[in-house]
Order: sequence, then C-alpha cells, then structure tokens
Amino acid sequence: MKPRSIALKLSVPVLLGLLFLVALLLVIVPNQQQRILTQNLNSELESIAAALVISVQFAIEQEDLGLLGQVNGFMQDNREVSVAGIYLLEEDGEQLVAEFPANVGLEQHLRSGSDDYLLVRLPFEAGGMSGRVLVGSERQKLQTNIWRVQLPLYIAFACLALVFGWIFINLNRGVVSPLLRSATIANRLGAGNLDVDIPIDSDNREVSSLTTALVELRDNLVAANSAHDALLRDLENQVASRTSELNQTLGELNESFNRLNVVLGAANALVWTFDRINDVFHFTGATDDLSNIGLDDNSNVTVEQILDKVHPSGRERLVDKFSSYLLEGAELDEQVQLEVSHGHYRWFHLTGVPIQQDAKREELALGSMIDMDDRIRQEQRIWEMAHSDELTGTGNRTRFTMAFDEAIQTGSSGTLMLADINDFKLINDTKGHLVGDRVLIAFAETLKRHLPVQATVARLGGDEFGVVTVPELTKADLEILFQRLKADLGGRADFGLEVPVSISLGAAHFPLHGQDLESVMHCADVAMYHAKQNKLGGSASSVFYAGMDAERLTRSALRSRIDQALNNRELEIWYQPVWNDDSGYFRRCEALLRWPGESISIQEVIDAAEESELILRLGEFVVDEVCSFLASVPSHQEDLSVSINISPVQFHYQNLEHLIKSSCERYKLDPKRLMIEITERTTIENAELAGKVLSALKQMGLDLALDDFGTGYSSLSTLHELEIDWIKIDRRFVQDIDTNQNSYQIVNALMRMAQALDIRVIAEGVETDQEYATLRSLGVRMMQGYYHARPMNQQQLLAFLKG
Repeated sequence: MKPRSIALKLSVPVLLGLLFLVALLLVIVPNQQQRILTQNLNSELESIAAALVISVQFAIEQEDLGLLGQVNGFMQDNREVSVAGIYLLEEDGEQLVAEFPANVGLEQHLRSGSDDYLLVRLPFEAGGMSGRVLVGSERQKLQTNIWRVQLPLYIAFACLALVFGWIFINLNRGVVSPLLRSATIANRLGAGNLDVDIPIDSDNREVSSLTTALVELRDNLVAANSAHDALLRDLENQVASRTSELNQTLGELNESFNRLNVVLGAANALVWTFDRINDVFHFTGATDDLSNIGLDDNSNVTVEQILDKVHPSGRERLVDKFSSYLLEGAELDEQVQLEVSHGHYRWFHLTGVPIQQDAKREELALGSMIDMDDRIRQEQRIWEMAHSDELTGTGNRTRFTMAFDEAIQTGSSGTLMLADINDFKLINDTKGHLVGDRVLIAFAETLKRHLPVQATVARLGGDEFGVVTVPELTKADLEILFQRLKADLGGRADFGLEVPVSISLGAAHFPLHGQDLESVMHCADVAMYHAKQNKLGGSASSVFYAGMDAERLTRSALRSRIDQALNNRELEIWYQPVWNDDSGYFRRCEALLRWPGESISIQEVIDAAEESELILRLGEFVVDEVCSFLASVPSHQEDLSVSINISPVQFHYQNLEHLIKSSCERYKLDPKRLMIEITERTTIENAELAGKVLSALKQMGLDLALDDFGTGYSSLSTLHELEIDWIKIDRRFVQDIDTNQNSYQIVNALMRMAQALDIRVIAEGVETDQEYATLRSLGVRMMQGYYHARPMNQQQLLAFLKG
C-alpha cells in the first residue's frame, strides 16, 4: 500500500470538515430546531387543551352547557391556535358543541385537510358526561418559524466554506509543494543516487534549512560508502576463519546434548539453569507436555513466562520459595502445577541445587523438574474418595469436621450453616428416589455455585448439608446468599414437581456460639428448625440467637401434644353460622378447629403443625369431620353448607382434589355443599399451582372464598385470575367501621368492586348493633360474628338452626 501525499492527507480532513458542516448546518441543526419548535408548539397546545378541559368540566358540573360556547373568546388571544373544538360523546357518536373560529365548519374542514394541522386531543369526563377537546395549529405557521431560524445558518455555512478554501490554497502553495520536492530528493538519495542535484530554496526559511540538510546528508553518504567497502572486506576474512572453528566446536556440543537428552527423556525430566544476571532460564531435555509450552531446549525463558504457566493458587508460594533459594541458598523442593494446554495443568516436582552463601551473583543456579502428575493425581483421588460424598460430589462428614477444626486451630472466626430440603421425604415417596437424587445433586451444585470459593460444602446425611466458611458471614451476606439459593432452586422446572423446591437454612457463628463442632452444629440446627416455623410452604432462613433453643423445645413439645391429640381424637370441629339478611335465616357456616380443655390458641396449634406433616393430618381430619357432619344432618336442613379454611402449607403439599372427592364419595355428599377459604398468601408461593388446584375444585362444584380480604397486596389480581366466588371482609375493617373513616371507605369500595365483578361478600367479626346497621347501609347482606351467633359444636348448631 503506497503512502498518501501531503496534499491528499490535507484535503481529506478539509473535505470531511466541509461535509460535517454541511450535515450540521443543512441536516442536523435544522432537524433539531424543527423538532424543538414542534415539541414547544405541541406542549403549548397540550397546555391550552388542558385548560380547555378544566373549563369544560366546570361548565358541565355547573350544568350550564351554554358556557361551552365561550371557547371562541377562550382561544381568541392565542396566536398559535388555528382551530379548536369541544365534542360530547353520545350513543350515536360525537356531537360538536363549540368551535373556534366560530362557524368555521370545523368537522368538515378537518376531514378535508387534517394533515395541514398539528392536533392535540384530550378526553374529559364530568357529571356523567364524557367527550374530548381538540386544539390545533396550522403546520404552515410552524414551517414559517423554522425558515426564519434556519436562514442565518445557511449564510454562516457559505462564509465558513470560503474560509476553508482560502486556508487550503495557502497551505498547498506555501507548504505542500516545497515538501513534495524535498521528499523526491530524499527518495533518490535513499535509492543510492548520490549524484542528484539539490537546489536550495531561498523563498522559504524552513524549506531552505531542509534542503541544506539534504546536501550535507548526501556528502556524508558518499564518505560512508567508501569506509564501508573497506570494513566489509576485513570482516569477510575474519568470519571465514571463525566459522571453521565454531563448526568443529558445535559438532562436539551437539553430540554431548544428544546423550543428555536421551538420559533426561528416559527419566521424564529436565535440567534447568537460571542466569541470575539476566533473570532467564535455560532448559535441557523436556517432557512432551513441557515442550508444548516452550520449556524445552529454548534459551532465554523469562521468569514472567514461567509464572504465567503456574497455577494461580501456587504462584505466590513459588515466588517466595524461589526467592529464598536464590537469595539465601534455602532448599528448593516444591510441587507445582504448570499449564501445559489451555486450562489443563500437570504436576511437576521442582528441585534446586543449594547455592552457597558466598556465591557470586553472576553464577548460574541449577536444578531439575520431573513430571509427577500421574502419581500426585492418584494420591489426590484416594484422598477425595475418603473425604467426598459419592452422589453429590461435595465433602462428607469427615471433610466437614476437618474444615471446622482447621478454622478453629488457626483462630479464625467463621460461619457454620446447616441446610436441608423441605419435605424431601414427600418428594422421595411421591416421585421416587431418582428424582430425589436429582434434587440433592442440584442443591449441592447450587450451594457450591453461590458460596465463596474457600467455603467447604459437605453432605452430612440424607438431605442435610453443612457449610463451613471463613471469614464469618455478616447478616447481610447470609441474606444475599439465601435469596440466591432460594431463587436458583425455586426456579428449576426440570424436576417434574408441582411445587418449587424449597429449603430451610440455619446459621451459627464460631467462636461466638461455641468453639467445638458439637456446640456450633447444635446452634445451627436449632436455627434451621426455627426457620422451618416460618417457611409457609417455601424457603426460609434463620441465624441463631440466645434463647432460640428454648423456643425450639417448646414447639417440639407442642407438636408432640398435637400428634397425641389427633390420635386420641381430642380435637373437635365447631361451626360459626353465617347470617343471610335477605332470607332471614342461617344456611351457611364456617368450620373452626377447637381443642377443648387446652388454653393454647388454635393459631399456635396451626403454626406448630405447619412445621411438619401434622398440618396434612389436621387437614384430613377437618375435611372428614365436616363431610361426616353434613351427611348426618336432617333432611330439612340439607341445604346447609360449610366453608373450610385451607393452610398455605396444606394447599401446596396436599392433594386437595383427591382428599375432598374421596371424602364426599365416602359420605355420599354433594361437593356443592362445601366452600374452600384461602388467604392471599396461599397463592404467593406458586400462582400457577394455585390456579390449577382451585380450577379443579370449582369443576367439582365447590365455591371459592378469599379470606381476610383487603389485608394483602394481591387482592385484585387474585380475584381476576382465580375466579373467586366469595370475599370475606377482614374483621379489622368491620370493628373500626363506625370510628375510622378509612375503614368505612375501604368497605364501601370493596362492596362496589364486588358488585361490579359479581362476587358475593361476607363480613366477619360483626359484634354490635351499630356495626350491623352500618354494614346493611353499605349493602352487605351476609355476616358472621358474635352479634348473630357464636361458634358451637355439632349438636348445638343443629339445635340452633332448628330453633
């Protein structure tokens, strides 16, 4: 590729500069100005339209449509407005009720030439009437303003073009032409033409200095040529003599190196020397792997080249050992990993001959390197087999104990975590052990992926995993780690499970919570089970604190009592009637769990049961009792229906469709006499599963009710997606309805929304005459609470309904 001339190089930026100015002044700036003027005009029209909307709304609210005719005066003083109009929406279309200018025939005019106007339309709604306002400006006015701004730009462009042309002509005449002449002379000198005539340019001081220098260069080249010829003849004679001597010596050296390479090749080793003056290595003999990275008979291998091949984990240690070897004469006996191909490392045994303390720096250091990869990897595999879990590839309990002991011995502070998979036994029982193993492997991979590199992950047994990490993780670190584990596992859809995999994680710190493994593991175990209390069918985590162990023992004792109560049939189902104000009788009631003789609240019973499979047994008990009761009521009360509350954990892990269907078939009960009550949080963990389960229940004929309505954040989306039949207004709004204006307005809004969506409403917690009267005034017809009836057992309910 030939170099370009100065003139060409100079003309290119000048031409590009002109092109840029053309683009700037003829395209970019005009377009930008046009866009800004258009935006400003559009914003002004929107402001005028907004003001006109306010005036229209005022006129409608004052019920004086005659005020709309004043739009002509409203627009008269604004020079930017060309047309304006007000339309009212009617069943058969829109009616123009005011226009500007008056009697302009706005509708016909806009249809015939709407592209000539920049239009702004804004809707309005007031007093039960709706419509829109229209404000427009002629585009011709906008173009006139744009041309008025752009004309000075075109004049400036013409001036700049003249300046650029004048500059280019002067540069070409005063600089480019003399330089081209000088370059031609220099090219001839470079080609060996020393007889070239070099004229001195006296018109230009700089060019004159250049041509004078070229004359001196020519004279010097003539003298140098003569000296060069004489020196070349002398060197040719010396080279011929030395070449003969070197060829003889080289033959002897090659024979010696060949014998050495045979010995080193048989030993799969090499010998290295290190030049301590130039800091370079030289290798003799090499393994096949080292030959691939240049560590063979190649001299001048730098220290940096060697270190680039060393595994990062051992690089700092090798630098320290080699420095001690060179400076102090310390023993060099190290195992190092070198990268023999991209991403592939092999183990080598590196040794060095001790250097005497009085050795001079210019002496060479000497050593050897032997390929030990097969032997070392075999030793590592044996160690890994003894300290690893075969299924997941994580450490085992022995490796976990070693990691903890190492951290304690070094005096480090760290974190010990225990984690397991919620309801793993159910996964194994329902989906099989192959799926269970896949879940375990995925959990192990997720832990290793999100934990720090230095952390030790071990499978301690079953679905329980332990983690030891140093330094100690902060509360924020643990929360970030837990959220990542939860999102990663919960997002897996390749297990074939209806419910996302969830985990419980407990953490304790050492030496804060103990200095021996048993104590710290106990604290982490307590924290993990504390997390299970709050999992709500999903994942949860907890960090140990003083007093948590006592809470665990209390909850464990309560679960044992619940289990015993179920076995002994100590639990009962009571019923709270729901009053129908339209019919004037009770034909619906809610099933409530009761534990006669116990002071503990039923909510505590449910919370404790949700930590284990007890919640599933409680769910079976409630459904069976309700179906048995409804099947036994007298024939004249066969229109009685009962609503059953479903726990979030029960909803996610129990086959409700099968449970209810089998109970109804067993007692020959019509499923339409049952209603399922769920809370909004039930659908939070898995909205897709919720839709599937509730759809199946509706197909069976059951009604669906959303309990505690108005207290969650997903009420409207839940009503829309899950086709809810009933909503139950939370008692907190009912109890404050006479004293709290916000509660009153909330209930009023809920009623309006329910009526619009054709959803029936039940108010909970009605206890006073005033609450009853207020709810009636808002349109509530279904109520339950102490005002109408308290919860009662089966016999009391039948007697109550009969009376």
